[in-house]
Amino acid sequence: MKTKITLALIILCTACMQTREEAAQLIFDKAIEAYMAKDFQTTKYLLDSIISHYPDVKNSTIEAKDMKKIVEKTEYTHNKMYLDSLLEEREHEMSKILDRFYVEDPNAMPPVFAHKSQSAYSASSRSHLRAYTNINGIFYMSSNYTGEGRIYHNCINIKIKDDIIVTDSISAGPCRHHFENNGMVWEIVKYKQGSDNGVASYIANNVNERIDVIFVGQTPTGRTTNYRIILTETDKKAIRDTYQLSTLLHDIAEIKTLAENLKK
Repeated sequence: MKTKITLALIILCTACMQTREEAAQLIFDKAIEAYMAKDFQTTKYLLDSIISHYPDVKNSTIEAKDMKKIVEKTEYTHNKMYLDSLLEEREHEMSKILDRFYVEDPNAMPPVFAHKSQSAYSASSRSHLRAYTNINGIFYMSSNYTGEGRIYHNCINIKIKDDIIVTDSISAGPCRHHFENNGMVWEIVKYKQGSDNGVASYIANNVNERIDVIFVGQTPTGRTTNYRIILTETDKKAIRDTYQLSTLLHDIAEIKTLAENLKK
């Protein structure tokens, strides 16, 4: 919008010029000013206006085309340096926490990372929340119930002081399953693609607070079930770390895509 207003004002000024050569030169001078200020979008917009509106002014048109090549090369170099610097920064941040994780399933594509403190073996005997992220930064979480009887849970509520956040209710399917062994029951519900409704983010930003987790379900007879735990310090930090890693991996993937598009 600002660029269009700038050009409109210049066109009003050029209307008072005696010749089209003078008008084209004024726009070219403004393009130089924008280039020196590293406003590459405005620079290209002004140069394009010379090329499209003053094709009869040969010298100005040639100068505009030549300068546009310089601008595009400068813009590419400037943007590439910025993306390279940003990528290096994100990868450095990731390197500081990556050793807290392991690859959950070596055969999964894309690979999925889980926190070492929440390995399937170490956490199998207790009810808890577990966090994961794949290598592209896609974050998801699961609620894991362990007990002597089924509660048929399909969502969770978390309570921090007076705030309560409720996840989506997950229908029966691949994101919700259970199994039994030696009189014990395990229920696992996975929350993907934002179905946690911000629970993970809220936990990550409140690791110093007491966090109550309520597993909510309904039996086949229609009776509502509730099972409450207090989230452990270990699990709070694991969710925070995983959420942070997910954000970094997402940023890195996005930066690499932008760099590839820039190259094209």
